[in-house]
Amino acid sequence: MAGTANWPEFQRGGRHQGFNPFEKKLTRATVGRLRVAWRFDNPSGCTSYSGPTVADGRVYVGNYCPYLYAVDERTGRLLWTATTDGKVESAPAVADGRVFVTTGYTGRGVYAFDAATGERLWRYEMTDGSLGSPSVRHGVLYVAADKDGALYALEAATGRPLWRSVVPGWAGGSAQSPLVVGGTVYVGSTDGYLYAFDAVTGRTLWRGATGGPIHRSSVIAASGHVFVGSDGGTLVAFPLSGCGESTCQPSWRSRSLTPGTSTAAAAYGRVYVTDSDGYMNAFSARGCDALLCPAVWRTALGGVNDRAPAVAGRVVYATSARNRAVTALDTRSGAVLWRFIRRTEYGGNADISVANGRLFVNFTWTFKLFAFQVAQE
Repeated sequence: MAGTANWPEFQRGGRHQGFNPFEKKLTRATVGRLRVAWRFDNPSGCTSYSGPTVADGRVYVGNYCPYLYAVDERTGRLLWTATTDGKVESAPAVADGRVFVTTGYTGRGVYAFDAATGERLWRYEMTDGSLGSPSVRHGVLYVAADKDGALYALEAATGRPLWRSVVPGWAGGSAQSPLVVGGTVYVGSTDGYLYAFDAVTGRTLWRGATGGPIHRSSVIAASGHVFVGSDGGTLVAFPLSGCGESTCQPSWRSRSLTPGTSTAAAAYGRVYVTDSDGYMNAFSARGCDALLCPAVWRTALGGVNDRAPAVAGRVVYATSARNRAVTALDTRSGAVLWRFIRRTEYGGNADISVANGRLFVNFTWTFKLFAFQVAQE
């Protein structure tokens, strides 16, 4: 599935770059003609903070009620509904004919459903719920719990636990989707450190000092580094393999941003991150000649955004709450190429996926899932 134009996990999985290199229809040349293709209205009327994932002709999204929905990717028609024990707060993950979700706050479950039918295949009980998305690598499902800081590795086919570790310094309230690259699992913690664990044993390998708590920003990998945004208002970079010591200092960090940075996206040699002042910031993924690096460009989105950007076809997409907009920016210059302004009832930030010639946006609070595609000239 990695070699297709699907979007099967949070930030498309892999290195969590939020980048779809296989998307050929949505480009700088065509994005200005994006129009609404269909809209799926929440049947239960519940809030949804779940990002949409796209695989094999279906779009999966969850809500607070607590339900998981599968809708037809081309038409938005509801295909099936599944029930969980608590709020589905994050993007599902799809692999090997299964769709995986976690439940947070009111639930403690990790679920596997048949991706085609919605039949429940297994459920695993955690010691606490999870606000982050699960990650699937080589038949193993990785999940980070919320309040107690537990990090789980489960057999994806059966739900059988393989190991459980505890992220040091975890104070709760952190929505982490574990990054798994080259035998290492990376997660951020509210104690201000990024932690690296052995993917096979769960043993702690090293940690990196970010300078501030990590809540909403999951770790991504690009250009030989891992990146995470801290609540202190910085994007921080560390070498993928650490520094040879138990505690590492950053290779580089961004000049101060507004506290509350999003999960970043990475493509075309740059890292893109939004901040709580409502700006999209682009940095060179290789840093600069100093420890503190300035943005290559910075563009106002018009409102607060704590949701991850998405990139495809030399375009970076982001949402903003204050002006209820979805904005498409040129990755080279930051110039605005397209903007969709939502009506009032579509309020809240939104999660974005770009797959198979369509832009999918799940507007939170009222849960209205939109699909956009390029209108014919």
